[in-house]
Amino acid sequence: MIKYINPNILNEGNQMELIQDNENPMKRVVRCNNCGLPTEYGMTRMCSGFVGCDNKIKVNGKKIECYFDDLMPRVMKYKNSDNEKERSLYRTGKVYRWRDNIKE
Repeated sequence: MIKYINPNILNEGNQMELIQDNENPMKRVVRCNNCGLPTEYGMTRMCSGFVGCDNKIKVNGKKIECYFDDLMPRVMKYKNSDNEKERSLYRTGKVYRWRDNIKE
């Protein structure tokens, strides 16, 4: 049975898969919704309710940081967009690279 933890109780769609439990909640290993890689729950970062991590990921042949270089700029772009489709992605929570299969 797959277990999930919810870093943002206001957004049930942002639950993260629990890979390895630990007595210390901050040391639990979860799968990052943005990059799909394992990371400690205590090492995750949140932007406008969306959670990323410090893992390095390869996007278009370039190594970038999951949260600061990838997730956060996309969340802010969608949040502030004049494009209804992009604003809809923000409102529905469909902004994660790994979980939502975003290729851009």
